[in-house]
Amino acid sequence: MSNNNRTAFWTTVGGVAAVIGVVIALVQLLGGASRDPSNSGASQPTSVPMIPSTDASTANTSRPTESTPIPVQFTTSASPAQSQSPIAQTTYLTKIHVSSGGYDEKGPHSISGQLYVESFKKFCPGSITPSATSWPVAGYSRLTAVIGVADDESDAIGRSGRVSIKNEVGTDLITSFDVSFGNPRTIDIPLNGAIQLQVICDGRIVGKSLYVTLGDPAVRR
Repeated sequence: MSNNNRTAFWTTVGGVAAVIGVVIALVQLLGGASRDPSNSGASQPTSVPMIPSTDASTANTSRPTESTPIPVQFTTSASPAQSQSPIAQTTYLTKIHVSSGGYDEKGPHSISGQLYVESFKKFCPGSITPSATSWPVAGYSRLTAVIGVADDESDAIGRSGRVSIKNEVGTDLITSFDVSFGNPRTIDIPLNGAIQLQVICDGRIVGKSLYVTLGDPAVRR
């Protein structure tokens, strides 16, 4: 074979080998792409982020969950009647300022052996002009008291006093009654809407005055 023919032969072989090499490379490339999951059209599982578990012993239980009802708190406001100071249910006459007149020797005093702390003596003149003392009692409904002559009263033996209890216009709240040593009178009477309470006293015998004692006189609602 001449030199020219040899050169042509090896040139042809080299071209064929190059073509074969290119084909092999393409086959390997295409085969690898079909096996790569990242290039395939199949859906891949989505990774789920890990949520750390919470220990029940350290969990914050102060916040309500859907299974824990939220407590409802109600507030109440004081009504006008509650915010105002009502008249005391029971008040001694010794705690109320007199409207007119007066009384003497605030207690305690004893009447027929019974001691009355919130008591006082009232003068009953032995004349035709009785002595009156008044208290404001609007809003109260009843009067209670023990009325008699104190055990330590001097010059009262054989004497008695007449007591009248009236409202502001002079209407009797109880029929007038007499008291003397050992003969007190216990009263519990309605005030019938009185605005003023009058206690009136006079000696039964002209010229023979005395002191009558009111033991724990009180008005109540």
